[in-house]
Amino acid sequence: MFKKSFLKEIGKNTGKWASNKIFGDNWSTPYRFSNSNTNMAKEALKIEKEISEQNLSNELELLEMKNLINQSKDYEKKKQEIIDMLIPNEKDTLFQFTNFLLSNIYGAGWGNDDDYKHLNSFSNACLIKLKQCKMKFKMMNATFHAQYVQKEISTLKRKRFFEKHGNILALIILMIICAIGLQITVTF
Repeated sequence: MFKKSFLKEIGKNTGKWASNKIFGDNWSTPYRFSNSNTNMAKEALKIEKEISEQNLSNELELLEMKNLINQSKDYEKKKQEIIDMLIPNEKDTLFQFTNFLLSNIYGAGWGNDDDYKHLNSFSNACLIKLKQCKMKFKMMNATFHAQYVQKEISTLKRKRFFEKHGNILALIILMIICAIGLQITVTF
């Protein structure tokens, strides 16, 4: 009798074990809470967190785009104001106007991305107006002022070149240095 009940108990427990393995914890006969549900909940929380992070990233990108659009409108407006400004006829006010243009150019500068297109356009408009001021100084026979403006124009042209093309120039120089370094190591 003991043997029969023992074998019956082993058979019953083996059947439950096999059933639990095949059908999972949801079908178990003492009902157990499944760990698979907690894993699914964790996965759902992870996905929800990723979605909220993506939404936040999208919102930040949208704000950045709006800011860029507003900034481009501001620079277009400022550029048009610079273009519309009349060049003064008196030497002192012309010199003040020249310094105003210089401060705008040095403050804005140039860039090498499409994001800087409007900024570049504004700085270029100021530079053209500065060249007009130089011509006006020459017409007034103010050679010192004309030379000063010419020196600043040359400096600004170099600044524009290096700000727009400096990365490419640095890369080319680095490649030349590496090539020279390789050539030296090959000869030794």
